[in-house]
Amino acid sequence: MRMDQSTDVRALGESREPAPEFGHGGGSHAPEAAGAPPAAGWSAPVTATEQILAGLWGELLGADRVSARDTFFELGGDSLLATRMGFAVRRALGVPLPTDVLFEPWTLRRLAGWIDARRRTGDDAGAPPPLVRAPHAGPLPLSLLQEFYWMQHQFDPGTPSHNMPYALRLDGALRVPALERAVSAVVRRHEALRTTFPASRGVPVQVVGAPAPVRVPRVDLSALAPATREREARRQVAREAARPFDLERGPLLRTLLLRLDARAWVLLVTVHHIVSDGWSMDVMGREMGALYGAFALGRAPALPGPEVQYGDYAVWQRGWLKGPVLERYAAWWRERLAGARPLDLAGEGPGLPRSGPRRALVFAVPSAALASLRRLGAREGATPFMVLLAAFEVLLVRYTGQEDVTVQTSLAGRGQPELESVIGFFAQMALLRTDLSGDPGFREAVRRVRETTLQAYDHQGLPLVERVGPGVARETAAYERLWRVSFSLEDTEKEPLVLDGLSVEALRGDERTPGRVELLSLVQERDGMRGAFTYRVGVFPEPVVAGAMRHYVEILEQVAADPELRISALVLSPGP
Repeated sequence: MRMDQSTDVRALGESREPAPEFGHGGGSHAPEAAGAPPAAGWSAPVTATEQILAGLWGELLGADRVSARDTFFELGGDSLLATRMGFAVRRALGVPLPTDVLFEPWTLRRLAGWIDARRRTGDDAGAPPPLVRAPHAGPLPLSLLQEFYWMQHQFDPGTPSHNMPYALRLDGALRVPALERAVSAVVRRHEALRTTFPASRGVPVQVVGAPAPVRVPRVDLSALAPATREREARRQVAREAARPFDLERGPLLRTLLLRLDARAWVLLVTVHHIVSDGWSMDVMGREMGALYGAFALGRAPALPGPEVQYGDYAVWQRGWLKGPVLERYAAWWRERLAGARPLDLAGEGPGLPRSGPRRALVFAVPSAALASLRRLGAREGATPFMVLLAAFEVLLVRYTGQEDVTVQTSLAGRGQPELESVIGFFAQMALLRTDLSGDPGFREAVRRVRETTLQAYDHQGLPLVERVGPGVARETAAYERLWRVSFSLEDTEKEPLVLDGLSVEALRGDERTPGRVELLSLVQERDGMRGAFTYRVGVFPEPVVAGAMRHYVEILEQVAADPELRISALVLSPGP
């Protein structure tokens, strides 16, 4: 689990995973983003199998957007395409589709569930039980991830390192009462946002508070001169974002509204990571937009309630992931990571600083190459995340000469469809280890990354640092260094957070942030994809990082043109 999360003021929806912008799709989120904002009948593909099926259906049927509620034949499929779909599913997921299943008018979600059931190893005793509502007569247990964060908080209760601050500039006729009602309604709908974590004899529990109206504190800066006003707004946002939370007393969601003038405002929402993640902030953004619009017009909101709450998930997880099942999951990760070597970046060794200021260099991903790579991924049953990660790992092989590549990423942790619209802490930082030995072609590299990622999806849900770290590396420092290189893909193609009658702009924080992770993050937007290499100042010279960006783009262009190109055959421009 990452321990180096920064306290910079992030745009609403940028999380530590990282994650989609507040009101965009996502998750990170994670690694694939959630679907678009709910349209009529729309349901985002959630699980890895659902996302892969959506890619296959989109490729076969020429559909840009595939909902988990869509059926193959409703999207235009026929018997010939269904047969091709059966071949593609078997190649991508290793599951043959019998004829009677192939032509069933099932939704994508139902078909994905059928495939997942067939992909189980045969030990049905280890299969998770159904996720249902649990009795809430008293305190509830913490999830495994919450327990890990709670323990970290005990070592330094004043730290803001697990704060998730999101700031938005709002321009227009803001209706503050409607905003407060929207925030209150979101908190009422999601128990995680009114949960506290007291301890009895050192054992923490979740206590869900009763719903109550949320007052959004306001500060009027309109009397200040414009330049002073902007500086003061930034100062107040930064101060509030860094203010620590009290896990025992709460609340664990705070808001602040700054009035700049009659039509300009800054809204800050800060949440503690123990009750939220990036995907959750996407849920919050969608619901706030819908609720604000209804309240501003004097209408009753028409949002369906979440099927389950986070406490239900914690009870479900504790009831299933324990004893032999928990040990089997932990043993899988220990075996998977046994002998893994940290990547040797620019001669980096244990004596170099593990923390310090970071800087991000931004670049554009060529749209033509991206389109070709998406088609390649669909043919191979690989998500865009898998394809772009494969290209990043190829770059690392060329830079380090190491063919055993371990990269940190974020898993959404929402393996059950019922969790799609639940606010809570599910996202798990994980290590993906891929064997790229034998100088494979890029298509083969994608297949290996896909297999590695699918296996990680099947074993997610553990705080790896605490439960898997011992026994993986001989030295703690060596294990910690496995987490130093990270990759993420965000999806912000969808509509931004919509507050009726207002224009909304995310406020960015200072790009120089504390941390110890070298990160390649990619963000899919409406007009293309942008990337950013984040690196430690003083350890990696800027020309070296700029060269890595250039070389990554060169790899994308070359493998898009020839997916069979071997790693050794890639031509990288001279210089760092």
